[in-house]
Amino acid sequence: KTGHFTEEWTSTRNFTTSDTLDLFFDPALLSRAEIEQLLPEQKVVFDKAGLPSASMSDRIKIKRMNQWFNSFGPDIPFFASVYLLASHYPFDPPGGDFVPPFEPYYLGDKSRYISFLGYPKKYSQIMWNRYKNSLRFVDDCLRDLFSELKKTGKLEDTIVIITGDHGTLFHEHGLVNHAGYLYNEVIKVPLIISGASDTYPIDDGNSPVGHVDLGPTILEMLGLPLHPNHQGVPILYRDAPTTSLFNRPLYSTVQLVVQEDCVILWPWKYCYNRREQQDRLFDLSVDPAESDNQAKSNQSTAKTLFELLDSFRNRQLTYYSPDESYRNEFYPPQVTTVQREGLR
Repeated sequence: KTGHFTEEWTSTRNFTTSDTLDLFFDPALLSRAEIEQLLPEQKVVFDKAGLPSASMSDRIKIKRMNQWFNSFGPDIPFFASVYLLASHYPFDPPGGDFVPPFEPYYLGDKSRYISFLGYPKKYSQIMWNRYKNSLRFVDDCLRDLFSELKKTGKLEDTIVIITGDHGTLFHEHGLVNHAGYLYNEVIKVPLIISGASDTYPIDDGNSPVGHVDLGPTILEMLGLPLHPNHQGVPILYRDAPTTSLFNRPLYSTVQLVVQEDCVILWPWKYCYNRREQQDRLFDLSVDPAESDNQAKSNQSTAKTLFELLDSFRNRQLTYYSPDESYRNEFYPPQVTTVQREGLR
């Protein structure tokens, strides 16, 4: 069985729907009557577009997901993914029977000063509290999900992976929210894997890893062969790993509010902003807050990492260009370990 429980923009829905899914579920595709039928115990509030709030939508997704779990027995293999949105800006209070533990969180008339692109620093604590309250609500959703997995006899043999697609800034570096400069507050996210007690983490869990590694890790945990289409590697092994990822670069990019690329080759992190043609270089081992830009004082390391970043970016753009000949003949560019000449 396969199910995807999500909340999509119309444009991204084209990429996440598939005929191979047994169930694709998006509350935005439901009528008011269907939503109210799913949550008869809740007073569902709709916005001007006729959609439920992010937290209400998360409740709907978890409710439908739990119904789906009850539709087949514990011996049926399944894959399911759920995208929870309550912890995304603007972090609106969930309402209902949820009591926000962090105060103050109510914006009231202050909401006119708050936007995705910016808000006065004096409101950072309120926004931070709203964010923490939304995460507490997401915890409740996950509790309900785990409870249903246990009740239906599926939890013991299920691998659960919890992560996020980005973080959020609250005036660190003078910035708010995400989709902009690639500081760690934005690109460093949680990764929790439940059901992996009989595996060994690579580098004892100390090396930098990324979402690109999740696919290969799942295959390794299930005892299935890896596929060359993946650009990452397993980060958990059924047998003690003999390799290391400290010489494997991690790449990140953003093409929204700003256009910026980033590479992390521990302990170095290098970012290049293509619109502004400015770069930043940090030694994360001594400067995790990214306050000391060494791009000018350590030009040798900055140059080496720029060339590494630019080479991988060009290979990616070539492979995914409108000309499909590369994709018809080759697998995607691999992220391989590198030599550290030029780094100091």
